[in-house]
Amino acid sequence: MAPMKINNVALLTAQSTTPSTAFWALLASVLYLFVLIRFGLVATILAWYVFIIFTNFPMTLQMSAWYSSIGFAGLFVILAITLYGFRMSLGSRPFISAAGAED
Repeated sequence: MAPMKINNVALLTAQSTTPSTAFWALLASVLYLFVLIRFGLVATILAWYVFIIFTNFPMTLQMSAWYSSIGFAGLFVILAITLYGFRMSLGSRPFISAAGAED
């Protein structure tokens, strides 16, 4: 997987027209590799999914904009996945333990 990503980095930087585009392509590829190596394949797939949501859903904080509901739907999907992952990481432990409050 890593050699394939290094090949993609070479292709992205070779196809870029400006040095700033090459820099951002290199930075994105390094971050992608860091997540893959440090946190694993599932986290990398989730990071790619969140990236796709952020690039395809129009995000705005103006509630009066006609496209704001689509952006908030994307944010809600990301929030739901995050909360589900947090809940699953706790396992059978409670969110707030009473034993920690006594210390």
